[in-house]
Amino acid sequence: MAERGGERGGFGRGFGRGGGRGGDRGRGRRRGRRDGEEEKWVPVTKLGRLVKDGKIKSLEQIYLHSLPIKEYQIIDTLTTGLKDEVMKIMPVQKQTRAGQRTRFKAFVVVGDSNGHVGLGVKCSKEVATAIRGAIILAKLSVIPVRRGYWGNKIGKPHTVPCKVTGKCGSVTVRMVPAPRGAGIVAARVPKKVLQFAGIDDVFTSSRGSTKTLGNFVKATFDCLLKTYGFLTPDFWRETRFTRSPFQEHTDFLAKPTTKNLNPYSLCIHFASNQPTMAERGGERGGFGRGFGRGGGRGGDRGRGRRRGRRDGEEEKWVPVTKLGRLVKDGKIKSLEQIYLHSLPIKEYQIIDTLTTGLKDEVMKIMPVQKQTRAGQRTRFKAFVVVGDSNGHVGLGVKCSKEVATAIRGAIILAKLSVIPVRRGYWGNKIGKPHTVPCKVTGKCGSVTVRMVPAPRGAGIVAARVPKKVLQFAGIDDVFTSSRGSTKTLGNFVKATFDCLLKTYGFLTPDFWRETRFTRSPFQEHTDFLAKPTTKVVYVEDAVAAAERVEA
Repeated sequence: MAERGGERGGFGRGFGRGGGRGGDRGRGRRRGRRDGEEEKWVPVTKLGRLVKDGKIKSLEQIYLHSLPIKEYQIIDTLTTGLKDEVMKIMPVQKQTRAGQRTRFKAFVVVGDSNGHVGLGVKCSKEVATAIRGAIILAKLSVIPVRRGYWGNKIGKPHTVPCKVTGKCGSVTVRMVPAPRGAGIVAARVPKKVLQFAGIDDVFTSSRGSTKTLGNFVKATFDCLLKTYGFLTPDFWRETRFTRSPFQEHTDFLAKPTTKNLNPYSLCIHFASNQPTMAERGGERGGFGRGFGRGGGRGGDRGRGRRRGRRDGEEEKWVPVTKLGRLVKDGKIKSLEQIYLHSLPIKEYQIIDTLTTGLKDEVMKIMPVQKQTRAGQRTRFKAFVVVGDSNGHVGLGVKCSKEVATAIRGAIILAKLSVIPVRRGYWGNKIGKPHTVPCKVTGKCGSVTVRMVPAPRGAGIVAARVPKKVLQFAGIDDVFTSSRGSTKTLGNFVKATFDCLLKTYGFLTPDFWRETRFTRSPFQEHTDFLAKPTTKVVYVEDAVAAAERVEA
Protein backbone atom coordinates (compact mmCIF):
# COMPACT_ATOMS: atom_id res chain seq x y z
CA MET A 1 0.00 0.00 0.00
CA ALA A 2 1.19 3.52 -0.65
CA GLU A 3 2.64 5.63 2.12
CA ARG A 4 -0.49 7.76 2.01
CA GLY A 5 -2.37 4.73 3.26
CA GLY A 6 -4.90 4.11 0.49
CA GLU A 7 -5.17 2.01 -2.64
CA ARG A 8 -5.06 4.09 -5.76
CA GLY A 9 -7.51 2.08 -7.78
CA GLY A 10 -4.80 -0.26 -9.05
CA PHE A 11 -2.81 2.48 -10.81
CA GLY A 12 0.94 2.52 -10.21
CA ARG A 13 3.51 4.96 -11.48
CA GLY A 14 1.77 4.88 -14.85
CA PHE A 15 1.05 2.54 -17.70
CA GLY A 16 1.85 2.36 -21.41
CA ARG A 17 4.73 3.98 -23.23
CA GLY A 18 6.32 7.11 -21.83
CA GLY A 19 6.78 6.05 -18.19
CA GLY A 20 3.29 6.92 -16.96
CA ARG A 21 0.92 9.83 -17.51
CA GLY A 22 2.47 13.21 -17.05
CA GLY A 23 5.89 12.01 -18.24
CA ASP A 24 8.31 13.70 -20.63
CA ARG A 25 6.13 13.36 -23.76
CA GLY A 26 9.07 14.43 -25.91
CA ARG A 27 9.53 17.79 -24.17
CA GLY A 28 12.86 17.00 -22.52
CA ARG A 29 13.66 16.27 -18.93
CA ARG A 30 12.08 18.56 -16.37
CA ARG A 31 14.19 20.20 -13.69
CA GLY A 32 13.26 19.12 -10.19
CA ARG A 33 12.84 21.52 -7.30
CA ARG A 34 16.04 22.15 -5.41
CA ASP A 35 16.36 21.98 -1.64
CA GLY A 36 16.32 25.74 -1.18
CA GLU A 37 13.39 26.29 -3.56
CA GLU A 38 10.58 25.22 -1.27
CA GLU A 39 7.53 27.26 -2.09
CA LYS A 40 6.67 29.64 0.72
CA TRP A 41 3.07 30.38 1.57
CA VAL A 42 2.08 33.96 0.76
CA PRO A 43 -1.50 34.36 2.06
CA VAL A 44 -3.93 36.22 -0.18
CA THR A 45 -6.93 36.39 2.18
CA LYS A 46 -7.40 38.24 5.44
CA LEU A 47 -7.92 34.99 7.29
CA GLY A 48 -4.71 33.58 5.87
CA ARG A 49 -2.74 36.63 6.98
CA LEU A 50 -4.10 36.33 10.51
CA VAL A 51 -3.28 32.62 10.69
CA LYS A 52 0.25 33.04 9.37
CA ASP A 53 0.93 35.90 11.78
CA GLY A 54 -0.29 33.80 14.72
CA LYS A 55 -3.37 35.90 15.53
CA ILE A 56 -5.62 32.84 15.11
CA LYS A 57 -4.33 29.72 16.82
CA SER A 58 -7.08 27.11 16.37
CA LEU A 59 -9.75 26.03 13.91
CA GLU A 60 -12.41 26.55 16.58
CA GLN A 61 -11.86 30.32 16.40
CA ILE A 62 -12.66 30.15 12.68
CA TYR A 63 -15.74 27.95 13.11
CA LEU A 64 -17.03 30.20 15.91
CA HIS A 65 -17.37 33.12 13.52
CA SER A 66 -18.34 31.10 10.40
CA LEU A 67 -15.37 32.37 8.39
CA PRO A 68 -14.85 30.77 4.96
CA ILE A 69 -11.52 28.97 4.47
CA LYS A 70 -10.15 29.59 0.97
CA GLU A 71 -6.51 28.55 1.43
CA TYR A 72 -5.60 24.98 2.28
CA GLN A 73 -2.40 26.14 4.02
CA ILE A 74 -4.62 27.42 6.86
CA ILE A 75 -5.55 23.82 7.67
CA ASP A 76 -1.91 22.71 7.45
CA THR A 77 -0.91 25.46 9.89
CA LEU A 78 -3.66 24.95 12.47
CA THR A 79 -3.89 21.14 12.54
CA THR A 80 -1.33 18.57 13.64
CA GLY A 81 -1.19 14.97 12.51
CA LEU A 82 -3.46 15.46 9.50
CA LYS A 83 -3.61 12.28 7.41
CA ASP A 84 -5.14 11.67 4.00
CA GLU A 85 -6.56 8.52 2.42
CA VAL A 86 -7.35 7.92 -1.25
CA MET A 87 -10.69 6.11 -1.08
CA LYS A 88 -11.02 5.43 -4.81
CA ILE A 89 -9.78 6.44 -8.24
CA MET A 90 -12.15 5.77 -11.10
CA PRO A 91 -11.80 6.48 -14.83
CA VAL A 92 -14.42 8.80 -16.31
CA GLN A 93 -14.96 8.78 -20.06
CA LYS A 94 -16.50 11.46 -22.22
CA GLN A 95 -17.35 11.26 -25.91
CA THR A 96 -15.90 14.15 -27.94
CA ARG A 97 -15.44 14.82 -31.66
CA ALA A 98 -11.90 13.47 -31.44
CA GLY A 99 -13.13 10.29 -29.77
CA GLN A 100 -13.39 9.10 -26.19
CA ARG A 101 -11.58 11.23 -23.65
CA THR A 102 -10.56 9.53 -20.41
CA ARG A 103 -10.12 11.40 -17.15
CA PHE A 104 -9.60 10.19 -13.60
CA LYS A 105 -11.76 11.06 -10.60
CA ALA A 106 -10.21 10.80 -7.12
CA PHE A 107 -12.06 10.61 -3.78
CA VAL A 108 -9.84 11.63 -0.85
CA VAL A 109 -10.62 11.86 2.89
CA VAL A 110 -8.45 13.85 5.32
CA GLY A 111 -8.66 13.97 9.11
CA ASP A 112 -6.67 14.32 12.32
CA SER A 113 -8.61 11.68 14.35
CA ASN A 114 -9.49 14.46 16.77
CA GLY A 115 -12.81 15.89 15.61
CA HIS A 116 -11.86 17.26 12.17
CA VAL A 117 -12.55 15.54 8.85
CA GLY A 118 -12.79 16.62 5.21
CA LEU A 119 -13.78 15.12 1.87
CA GLY A 120 -12.50 16.13 -1.57
CA VAL A 121 -13.41 14.98 -5.08
CA LYS A 122 -11.35 16.00 -8.10
CA CYS A 123 -11.37 14.99 -11.78
CA SER A 124 -8.26 15.47 -13.91
CA LYS A 125 -6.38 14.11 -16.92
CA GLU A 126 -3.67 12.57 -14.74
CA VAL A 127 -3.94 10.43 -11.64
CA ALA A 128 -1.38 12.39 -9.65
CA THR A 129 -3.05 15.71 -10.49
CA ALA A 130 -6.46 14.37 -9.50
CA ILE A 131 -5.14 13.12 -6.14
CA ARG A 132 -3.31 16.37 -5.45
CA GLY A 133 -6.39 18.45 -6.27
CA ALA A 134 -8.68 16.20 -4.20
CA ILE A 135 -6.38 16.56 -1.17
CA ILE A 136 -6.52 20.35 -1.47
CA LEU A 137 -10.33 20.33 -1.78
CA ALA A 138 -10.60 17.95 1.18
CA LYS A 139 -8.56 20.34 3.33
CA LEU A 140 -10.74 23.27 2.27
CA SER A 141 -13.87 21.30 3.26
CA VAL A 142 -12.67 20.26 6.74
CA ILE A 143 -15.58 20.35 9.22
CA PRO A 144 -15.79 19.98 13.01
CA VAL A 145 -17.30 16.69 14.21
CA ARG A 146 -19.34 16.80 17.40
CA ARG A 147 -18.77 13.81 19.68
CA GLY A 148 -20.70 12.64 22.72
CA TYR A 149 -21.15 9.88 25.29
CA TRP A 150 -23.14 6.69 25.72
CA GLY A 151 -24.14 6.75 29.39
CA ASN A 152 -22.09 8.65 31.97
CA LYS A 153 -19.94 11.57 30.90
CA ILE A 154 -16.65 10.06 32.07
CA GLY A 155 -13.44 10.51 30.15
CA LYS A 156 -13.25 11.86 26.62
CA PRO A 157 -16.25 11.80 24.25
CA HIS A 158 -16.14 8.62 22.20
CA THR A 159 -19.28 8.31 20.05
CA VAL A 160 -21.82 10.37 18.13
CA PRO A 161 -23.99 12.61 20.36
CA CYS A 162 -27.29 11.20 19.08
CA LYS A 163 -28.83 9.33 16.17
CA VAL A 164 -27.96 11.07 12.91
CA THR A 165 -28.75 10.29 9.28
CA GLY A 166 -26.94 11.32 6.10
CA LYS A 167 -28.02 10.90 2.50
CA CYS A 168 -26.48 11.23 -0.96
CA GLY A 169 -28.23 9.89 -4.03
CA SER A 170 -29.87 6.58 -3.17
CA VAL A 171 -27.48 5.87 -0.27
CA THR A 172 -28.63 6.55 3.29
CA VAL A 173 -26.28 6.15 6.28
CA ARG A 174 -27.55 6.12 9.87
CA MET A 175 -25.37 6.31 12.98
CA VAL A 176 -26.42 5.31 16.50
CA PRO A 177 -24.41 5.95 19.71
CA ALA A 178 -22.62 2.85 21.06
CA PRO A 179 -21.22 2.01 24.52
CA ARG A 180 -17.54 2.47 25.19
CA GLY A 181 -15.52 -0.44 23.82
CA ALA A 182 -18.05 -1.48 21.16
CA GLY A 183 -15.85 -0.15 18.36
CA ILE A 184 -16.91 1.07 14.93
CA VAL A 185 -19.54 -1.31 13.58
CA ALA A 186 -19.56 -0.24 9.94
CA ALA A 187 -18.54 -1.17 6.41
CA ARG A 188 -15.06 -0.45 5.10
CA VAL A 189 -15.85 2.93 3.56
CA PRO A 190 -17.66 4.65 6.48
CA LYS A 191 -15.29 2.99 8.96
CA LYS A 192 -12.29 4.79 7.47
CA VAL A 193 -14.12 8.14 7.51
CA LEU A 194 -15.18 7.63 11.16
CA GLN A 195 -11.62 6.75 12.17
CA PHE A 196 -10.36 9.96 10.59
CA ALA A 197 -13.13 11.88 12.43
CA GLY A 198 -11.98 10.56 15.82
CA ILE A 199 -15.08 8.51 16.68
CA ASP A 200 -14.23 5.31 18.58
CA ASP A 201 -17.61 3.61 19.12
CA VAL A 202 -20.68 3.74 16.89
CA PHE A 203 -23.34 1.50 15.35
CA THR A 204 -24.09 2.18 11.68
CA SER A 205 -26.58 1.01 9.09
CA SER A 206 -26.74 1.79 5.39
CA ARG A 207 -29.36 1.48 2.70
CA GLY A 208 -29.35 1.94 -1.06
CA SER A 209 -26.75 1.32 -3.73
CA THR A 210 -23.73 1.30 -1.43
CA LYS A 211 -21.54 -0.17 -4.17
CA THR A 212 -21.48 3.38 -5.58
CA LEU A 213 -18.54 4.36 -3.38
CA GLY A 214 -18.78 8.06 -4.19
CA ASN A 215 -22.31 8.36 -2.81
CA PHE A 216 -21.44 6.08 0.12
CA VAL A 217 -18.57 8.24 1.34
CA LYS A 218 -20.54 11.46 0.71
CA ALA A 219 -23.51 10.15 2.73
CA THR A 220 -21.15 9.31 5.62
CA PHE A 221 -19.63 12.79 5.44
CA ASP A 222 -23.13 14.34 5.39
CA CYS A 223 -23.99 12.30 8.48
CA LEU A 224 -20.99 13.71 10.38
CA LEU A 225 -21.83 17.20 9.16
CA LYS A 226 -25.24 16.99 10.87
CA THR A 227 -23.76 16.32 14.33
CA TYR A 228 -23.72 20.11 14.81
CA GLY A 229 -27.14 20.57 13.18
CA PHE A 230 -29.21 20.57 16.38
CA LEU A 231 -29.32 22.36 19.72
CA THR A 232 -28.89 20.63 23.09
CA PRO A 233 -29.21 22.00 26.65
CA ASP A 234 -25.43 22.24 27.09
CA PHE A 235 -25.45 24.88 24.34
CA TRP A 236 -28.14 26.96 26.03
CA ARG A 237 -25.73 28.54 28.44
CA GLU A 238 -25.16 32.26 28.06
CA THR A 239 -22.61 32.89 25.33
CA ARG A 240 -20.08 35.67 25.66
CA PHE A 241 -19.80 37.02 22.16
CA THR A 242 -16.24 37.86 21.26
CA ARG A 243 -15.20 40.14 18.47
CA SER A 244 -14.47 38.69 15.07
CA PRO A 245 -10.77 38.34 14.22
CA PHE A 246 -11.29 40.83 11.41
CA GLN A 247 -12.51 43.37 13.98
CA GLU A 248 -9.94 42.50 16.61
CA HIS A 249 -6.95 42.87 14.31
CA THR A 250 -8.01 45.76 12.11
CA ASP A 251 -4.69 47.56 12.68
CA PHE A 252 -2.76 44.60 11.37
CA LEU A 253 -5.04 44.15 8.36
CA ALA A 254 -4.82 47.87 7.55
CA LYS A 255 -1.11 47.56 6.82
CA PRO A 256 -0.42 47.56 3.07
CA THR A 257 0.77 44.30 1.59
CA THR A 258 3.91 44.39 -0.54
CA LYS A 259 3.17 43.17 -4.02
CA ASN A 260 5.79 42.55 -6.70
CA LEU A 261 4.41 43.56 -10.10
CA ASN A 262 6.27 42.82 -13.30
CA PRO A 263 6.04 45.31 -16.22
CA TYR A 264 3.53 43.10 -18.07
CA SER A 265 1.11 43.03 -15.12
CA LEU A 266 1.51 46.80 -14.67
CA CYS A 267 0.48 47.34 -18.29
CA ILE A 268 -2.61 45.17 -17.74
CA HIS A 269 -3.36 47.02 -14.49
CA PHE A 270 -3.26 50.47 -16.09
CA ALA A 271 -5.17 49.31 -19.15
CA SER A 272 -7.97 47.88 -16.98
CA ASN A 273 -8.31 51.14 -15.02
CA GLN A 274 -9.20 53.25 -18.04
CA PRO A 275 -12.65 54.85 -17.67
CA THR A 276 -15.11 53.03 -19.90
CA MET A 277 -18.50 53.77 -18.36
CA ALA A 278 -20.60 56.84 -17.67
CA GLU A 279 -20.00 58.70 -14.43
CA ARG A 280 -23.37 57.60 -13.14
CA GLY A 281 -22.11 54.04 -13.37
CA GLY A 282 -24.58 52.37 -15.71
CA GLU A 283 -24.95 51.64 -19.39
CA ARG A 284 -27.80 53.59 -20.90
CA GLY A 285 -29.08 50.91 -23.20
CA GLY A 286 -26.56 51.72 -25.89
CA PHE A 287 -27.66 55.37 -26.27
CA GLY A 288 -24.90 57.97 -26.09
CA ARG A 289 -25.28 61.75 -26.15
CA GLY A 290 -27.87 61.30 -28.87
CA PHE A 291 -28.30 59.83 -32.33
CA GLY A 292 -29.43 61.11 -35.73
CA ARG A 293 -29.56 64.71 -36.93
CA GLY A 294 -29.71 67.52 -34.43
CA GLY A 295 -27.21 66.27 -31.84
CA GLY A 296 -29.52 63.96 -29.97
CA ARG A 297 -33.08 64.09 -28.71
CA GLY A 298 -33.95 67.06 -26.60
CA GLY A 299 -31.89 69.48 -28.72
CA ASP A 300 -32.88 72.82 -30.25
CA ARG A 301 -35.55 71.50 -32.66
CA GLY A 302 -35.77 74.94 -34.27
CA ARG A 303 -37.03 76.70 -31.14
CA GLY A 304 -33.98 78.87 -30.62
CA ARG A 305 -31.25 78.64 -28.06
CA ARG A 306 -32.42 78.05 -24.49
CA ARG A 307 -31.14 80.19 -21.67
CA GLY A 308 -29.17 78.22 -19.10
CA ARG A 309 -29.75 78.53 -15.38
CA ARG A 310 -27.47 81.03 -13.69
CA ASP A 311 -25.50 80.33 -10.53
CA GLY A 312 -27.88 82.24 -8.28
CA GLU A 313 -31.00 80.65 -9.74
CA GLU A 314 -30.75 77.24 -8.08
CA GLU A 315 -34.23 75.98 -7.41
CA LYS A 316 -34.97 75.95 -3.69
CA TRP A 317 -37.16 73.29 -2.19
CA VAL A 318 -40.47 74.64 -0.92
CA PRO A 319 -42.22 71.69 0.79
CA VAL A 320 -45.92 71.28 0.08
CA THR A 321 -46.68 68.38 2.47
CA LYS A 322 -46.64 68.20 6.25
CA LEU A 323 -43.92 65.56 6.14
CA GLY A 324 -41.78 67.75 3.90
CA ARG A 325 -42.12 70.69 6.27
CA LEU A 326 -41.08 68.54 9.24
CA VAL A 327 -38.05 67.19 7.37
CA LYS A 328 -36.90 70.60 6.16
CA ASP A 329 -37.31 72.06 9.64
CA GLY A 330 -35.21 69.25 11.15
CA LYS A 331 -37.99 67.69 13.21
CA ILE A 332 -37.48 64.34 11.46
CA LYS A 333 -33.85 63.31 11.15
CA SER A 334 -33.92 59.79 9.68
CA LEU A 335 -35.93 57.67 7.28
CA GLU A 336 -36.55 55.13 10.04
CA GLN A 337 -38.78 57.66 11.83
CA ILE A 338 -40.90 57.83 8.68
CA TYR A 339 -41.03 54.05 8.16
CA LEU A 340 -41.91 53.52 11.82
CA HIS A 341 -45.20 55.35 11.36
CA SER A 342 -45.84 54.33 7.70
CA LEU A 343 -45.92 57.91 6.46
CA PRO A 344 -46.26 58.35 2.67
CA ILE A 345 -43.36 60.13 0.94
CA LYS A 346 -44.63 62.40 -1.84
CA GLU A 347 -41.59 64.65 -2.32
CA TYR A 348 -38.30 63.20 -3.55
CA GLN A 349 -36.37 66.00 -1.78
CA ILE A 350 -37.20 64.24 1.51
CA ILE A 351 -35.00 61.33 0.41
CA ASP A 352 -32.21 63.69 -0.70
CA THR A 353 -32.29 65.41 2.68
CA LEU A 354 -32.34 62.31 4.89
CA THR A 355 -29.92 60.05 2.99
CA THR A 356 -26.22 60.41 2.33
CA GLY A 357 -24.29 58.82 -0.50
CA LEU A 358 -27.36 57.99 -2.58
CA LYS A 359 -26.34 56.61 -5.98
CA ASP A 360 -28.42 55.85 -9.05
CA GLU A 361 -27.93 53.34 -11.85
CA VAL A 362 -29.73 53.24 -15.19
CA MET A 363 -30.43 49.54 -15.63
CA LYS A 364 -31.93 49.77 -19.12
CA ILE A 365 -33.47 52.13 -21.65
CA MET A 366 -35.78 50.55 -24.17
CA PRO A 367 -37.79 52.09 -27.02
CA VAL A 368 -41.55 51.62 -26.81
CA GLN A 369 -43.64 52.04 -29.95
CA LYS A 370 -47.32 52.83 -30.17
CA GLN A 371 -49.50 52.92 -33.29
CA THR A 372 -51.48 56.17 -33.61
CA ARG A 373 -53.46 57.82 -36.44
CA ALA A 374 -50.39 59.83 -37.38
CA GLY A 375 -48.24 56.68 -37.51
CA GLN A 376 -45.90 54.98 -35.11
CA ARG A 377 -44.97 56.98 -32.04
CA THR A 378 -41.71 56.07 -30.29
CA ARG A 379 -41.15 56.70 -26.62
CA PHE A 380 -38.36 55.61 -24.29
CA LYS A 381 -38.79 53.66 -21.07
CA ALA A 382 -36.07 53.93 -18.41
CA PHE A 383 -35.46 51.56 -15.49
CA VAL A 384 -33.46 53.19 -12.68
CA VAL A 385 -32.31 51.83 -9.31
CA VAL A 386 -31.19 54.08 -6.45
CA GLY A 387 -29.61 53.11 -3.14
CA ASP A 388 -27.16 54.13 -0.45
CA SER A 389 -25.61 50.64 0.11
CA ASN A 390 -26.81 50.89 3.70
CA GLY A 391 -30.25 49.29 3.79
CA HIS A 392 -32.21 51.61 1.48
CA VAL A 393 -33.05 50.90 -2.17
CA GLY A 394 -35.62 52.15 -4.66
CA LEU A 395 -36.80 51.32 -8.19
CA GLY A 396 -38.31 53.71 -10.70
CA VAL A 397 -39.75 53.17 -14.20
CA LYS A 398 -40.61 56.10 -16.46
CA CYS A 399 -41.70 56.40 -20.09
CA SER A 400 -41.15 59.66 -21.97
CA LYS A 401 -40.57 61.14 -25.42
CA GLU A 402 -36.94 61.93 -24.65
CA VAL A 403 -34.23 59.78 -23.10
CA ALA A 404 -33.06 62.44 -20.66
CA THR A 405 -36.60 63.15 -19.48
CA ALA A 406 -37.27 59.44 -18.98
CA ILE A 407 -34.10 59.03 -16.91
CA ARG A 408 -34.85 62.12 -14.83
CA GLY A 409 -38.41 60.98 -14.14
CA ALA A 410 -37.31 57.43 -13.31
CA ILE A 411 -34.78 58.75 -10.78
CA ILE A 412 -37.50 60.80 -9.06
CA LEU A 413 -39.88 57.82 -8.97
CA ALA A 414 -37.10 55.59 -7.64
CA LYS A 415 -36.47 58.04 -4.79
CA LEU A 416 -40.17 58.13 -3.97
CA SER A 417 -40.26 54.32 -3.82
CA VAL A 418 -37.23 53.88 -1.51
CA ILE A 419 -37.83 51.02 0.94
CA PRO A 420 -35.93 49.76 3.98
CA VAL A 421 -34.09 46.46 3.48
CA ARG A 422 -33.86 44.17 6.47
CA ARG A 423 -30.50 42.47 6.81
CA GLY A 424 -29.43 39.58 9.02
CA TYR A 425 -26.71 37.11 9.83
CA TRP A 426 -25.59 33.66 8.75
CA GLY A 427 -24.40 32.04 11.97
CA ASN A 428 -23.33 34.11 14.96
CA LYS A 429 -24.54 37.68 15.38
CA ILE A 430 -21.09 39.26 15.29
CA GLY A 431 -20.30 42.48 13.46
CA LYS A 432 -22.70 44.20 11.10
CA PRO A 433 -25.55 42.31 9.40
CA HIS A 434 -24.37 41.11 6.02
CA THR A 435 -27.04 38.92 4.37
CA VAL A 436 -30.80 38.49 4.07
CA PRO A 437 -32.48 37.45 7.36
CA CYS A 438 -34.13 34.34 5.89
CA LYS A 439 -35.15 32.74 2.61
CA VAL A 440 -37.32 35.17 0.63
CA THR A 441 -38.97 34.94 -2.79
CA GLY A 442 -40.07 37.70 -5.16
CA LYS A 443 -42.13 37.43 -8.33
CA CYS A 444 -43.04 39.64 -11.26
CA GLY A 445 -44.63 38.21 -14.37
CA SER A 446 -43.00 34.89 -15.17
CA VAL A 447 -39.78 35.75 -13.31
CA THR A 448 -39.23 34.37 -9.81
CA VAL A 449 -36.20 35.36 -7.73
CA ARG A 450 -35.26 33.50 -4.55
CA MET A 451 -32.64 34.62 -2.03
CA VAL A 452 -30.95 32.40 0.56
CA PRO A 453 -28.67 33.61 3.40
CA ALA A 454 -24.95 33.03 2.78
CA PRO A 455 -21.94 32.88 5.13
CA ARG A 456 -19.75 35.93 5.59
CA GLY A 457 -17.29 36.23 2.72
CA ALA A 458 -19.33 34.26 0.19
CA GLY A 459 -20.22 37.41 -1.78
CA ILE A 460 -23.28 38.03 -3.94
CA VAL A 461 -23.88 34.93 -6.05
CA ALA A 462 -26.31 36.36 -8.60
CA ALA A 463 -26.75 37.48 -12.18
CA ARG A 464 -25.76 40.98 -13.28
CA VAL A 465 -29.19 42.56 -12.78
CA PRO A 466 -30.01 41.38 -9.23
CA LYS A 467 -26.36 41.77 -8.20
CA LYS A 468 -26.47 45.52 -8.85
CA VAL A 469 -29.74 45.90 -6.92
CA LEU A 470 -28.33 43.91 -3.98
CA GLN A 471 -25.17 46.02 -3.93
CA PHE A 472 -27.28 49.18 -3.75
CA ALA A 473 -29.30 47.59 -0.91
CA GLY A 474 -26.15 46.99 1.16
CA ILE A 475 -26.26 43.19 1.16
CA ASP A 476 -22.76 41.67 1.08
CA ASP A 477 -23.40 37.91 0.99
CA VAL A 478 -26.36 36.04 -0.52
CA PHE A 479 -27.15 33.05 -2.72
CA THR A 480 -29.79 33.68 -5.40
CA SER A 481 -31.68 31.62 -7.94
CA SER A 482 -34.01 32.81 -10.68
CA ARG A 483 -36.61 31.16 -12.86
CA GLY A 484 -38.66 32.28 -15.81
CA SER A 485 -37.95 34.66 -18.66
CA THR A 486 -35.08 36.53 -17.01
CA LYS A 487 -34.10 38.11 -20.33
CA THR A 488 -37.08 40.44 -19.74
CA LEU A 489 -34.98 42.83 -17.67
CA GLY A 490 -37.94 44.85 -16.43
CA ASN A 491 -39.57 41.85 -14.75
CA PHE A 492 -36.19 40.61 -13.51
CA VAL A 493 -35.35 43.82 -11.66
CA LYS A 494 -38.93 44.15 -10.34
CA ALA A 495 -38.87 40.59 -8.98
CA THR A 496 -35.57 41.34 -7.20
CA PHE A 497 -37.05 44.52 -5.72
CA ASP A 498 -40.15 42.58 -4.61
CA CYS A 499 -37.86 40.05 -2.93
CA LEU A 500 -36.12 42.78 -0.90
CA LEU A 501 -39.49 44.32 -0.05
CA LYS A 502 -40.52 41.08 1.67
CA THR A 503 -37.59 41.07 4.10
CA TYR A 504 -39.79 43.09 6.47
CA GLY A 505 -42.88 40.99 5.72
CA PHE A 506 -42.62 38.64 8.70
CA LEU A 507 -42.30 38.80 12.47
CA THR A 508 -39.34 37.43 14.43
CA PRO A 509 -38.66 37.24 18.18
CA ASP A 510 -36.41 40.32 18.14
CA PHE A 511 -39.49 42.33 17.09
CA TRP A 512 -41.62 41.02 19.94
CA ARG A 513 -41.52 44.01 22.20
CA GLU A 514 -41.03 43.26 25.85
CA THR A 515 -44.39 42.77 27.54
CA ARG A 516 -44.91 44.15 31.02
CA PHE A 517 -46.82 41.39 32.76
CA THR A 518 -49.25 42.81 35.33
CA ARG A 519 -50.41 40.75 38.27
CA SER A 520 -53.90 39.37 38.50
CA PRO A 521 -56.26 41.32 40.82
CA PHE A 522 -56.35 38.26 43.09
CA GLN A 523 -52.58 38.38 43.35
CA GLU A 524 -52.38 42.14 43.61
CA HIS A 525 -54.84 42.36 46.52
CA THR A 526 -53.97 39.22 48.46
CA ASP A 527 -53.51 41.20 51.70
CA PHE A 528 -56.98 42.60 51.47
CA LEU A 529 -58.54 39.25 50.61
CA ALA A 530 -56.76 37.60 53.55
CA LYS A 531 -58.53 39.80 56.10
CA PRO A 532 -61.57 38.21 57.86
CA THR A 533 -64.92 39.43 56.64
CA THR A 534 -67.21 41.33 59.12
CA LYS A 535 -70.90 40.43 58.90
CA VAL A 536 -73.60 43.10 59.63
CA VAL A 537 -76.59 41.65 61.58
CA TYR A 538 -79.80 43.70 61.85
CA VAL A 539 -82.01 43.63 65.06
CA GLU A 540 -85.10 42.34 63.25
CA ASP A 541 -83.15 39.46 61.76
CA ALA A 542 -81.70 38.62 65.20
CA VAL A 543 -85.19 38.53 66.88
CA ALA A 544 -86.59 36.31 64.11
CA ALA A 545 -83.66 33.94 64.48
CA ALA A 546 -84.17 33.73 68.29
CA GLU A 547 -87.88 32.94 67.88
CA ARG A 548 -87.06 30.13 65.48
CA VAL A 549 -84.62 28.68 68.00
CA GLU A 550 -87.20 28.77 70.88
CA ALA A 551 -89.85 27.15 68.70
